[in-house]
Amino acid sequence: MSKSRGMTKAELARAVTQHSNVAATDVDRVLESLAEVVLAELSPEGPGVVTLAGLVRAEVAPLPERSERAGRSPATGEPITIAARPARSRGKIRLRPLKPLRDVL
Repeated sequence: MSKSRGMTKAELARAVTQHSNVAATDVDRVLESLAEVVLAELSPEGPGVVTLAGLVRAEVAPLPERSERAGRSPATGEPITIAARPARSRGKIRLRPLKPLRDVL
């Protein structure tokens, strides 16, 4: 694996297959199922939190309300007013490394 580009899904599947002695087709199905479950949990209908054992916790974080404020047009440099934005309960995904992953880093 090249550190500059990261590990691809195929490389991950191959590594898990070698490490666990599980058939490659089974590993592929598990990785596909894992992706589906994580997407479902983080979707608007899901609870918004997924913990991948010992690695990372993914959660949907709210975006706070933003009031109207002054700004500058990047094209002309003239002052403009930037519109207010209401709060959203599901704004962005926050990934937090868990202790075993932090210990490796």
